[in-house]
Amino acid sequence: MKFEDIQDHYTDILAHRYEPSENGKRVACGTTMGKFLVLERDEDRNEVNVRLNVDIPNGEAVLGLDWSHPGVGMRWISVLFRSPSVL
Repeated sequence: MKFEDIQDHYTDILAHRYEPSENGKRVACGTTMGKFLVLERDEDRNEVNVRLNVDIPNGEAVLGLDWSHPGVGMRWISVLFRSPSVL
């Protein structure tokens, strides 16, 4: 995907956060329509690959992303939901 394609396809990105990794090329995004994405740029920075695309239960908006653990983009993803009952 080109960067412009991501902007056109995911028009409802509400929150985003860079993964604390050594290369710094991975970014997580939460959307208002209940999706959680992890995107990663390739070496020449002209293409973006979707590494993770999950639907959040009940289509809740993603209000925040918690990156308290190393390698969170692959293993430990915490999403804060709008409704406390979902947590």
